[in-house]
Amino acid sequence: MEVREVMSARPVLVDASASLDEAMRLMDDHDVRHLPVLRDGSLVGVVSDRDVMSATGWLPANLREPSGPSTVGDLVRKKAVTATPDDSIVMTAVDMVSREIGCLPVLEDGAVVGIVTEMDMLSAYIDVSEQDNESLALHAPVSELMSANVLTVAPNTSLWAAMDLAKERHVRHLPVVEDGRVVGIVSDRDLRRAAARHSEPGVPVNELMSHDPLTLDPEEPLSRAAACMYEARIGGLPVVDDGRLVGILTLTDLLDYCIANLRHPDKR
Repeated sequence: MEVREVMSARPVLVDASASLDEAMRLMDDHDVRHLPVLRDGSLVGVVSDRDVMSATGWLPANLREPSGPSTVGDLVRKKAVTATPDDSIVMTAVDMVSREIGCLPVLEDGAVVGIVTEMDMLSAYIDVSEQDNESLALHAPVSELMSANVLTVAPNTSLWAAMDLAKERHVRHLPVVEDGRVVGIVSDRDLRRAAARHSEPGVPVNELMSHDPLTLDPEEPLSRAAACMYEARIGGLPVVDDGRLVGILTLTDLLDYCIANLRHPDKR
C-alpha cells in the first residue's frame, strides 16, 4: 500500500507570517492538529497544536504576555520530514513513530500535495485487519494493549487544574470519573477552547466534558477499537468493565501495535 492511497489531499496550509491565533483558528475550524508551514510558497516545516499550545499557554493574544513567539514561522525549528505519494505506507508509519511525529507532508515536485497523519495510518490498519481475518495478532483483545494506569479528573475539577494536569503529564484525554465510573471525557482541545472563550478558571470540567463518551470493553478486538477511533476521529477511548474504568487505549498505542504487525519484509 502506498501513501497516495491513504493521504489526505489538499491539506490545510499556513504561511510562516501568520499569527499564532490564526494557526489556532485554522486548527479548530478544520479539526486538524498539524499545519504544514509555507514561506514564499515552499515548505519550511510543520507546526503542531502542541507547538502552538506551548507557545501561547493555550491563551488567545489578548490574554497572553506580549513577549515570546508571535508568528507561525517563529515556531518552526527544523526542516520537515516528508513523504512522497509513492512511498510505502508501512515504512512511512515506521518513520513517523520512530521520529515521534504526528504527520508527514507529502511532496511531489516540491509542492505539498497531501498530508499523511496518524488517522490515515489507522485507516490503513483497518483495511488490513478487514482483509486478514485469520490474523490473531490483528484481533487481539483491547486488554492486551490498554494502559491500566489512567490519569483521571473528577467532575468538580476546575478548568485550569485540568489544563495544568494535561500539560504537565502530556496527555490529550482525561476521563472524568465519579465513584470509579466514567461520566465523561475532556480533551486538551476542549480545555483550550474553554480558556479561549474566557471561561472562569474555576469552571468545573463537568460543564465542558463530553457526556456519555464512547468506551471499549476490554475483550473487544483491537480492530474494532481502531474502527471506533477512526469513525469518531478521536485519539483515546476509556476501557470499561462492568461500568467501571479499567484502562485507556490511545491512538499512539494502536499505531505502535500496527507497525509491529503490518511490517513485512516484502514491504521494506
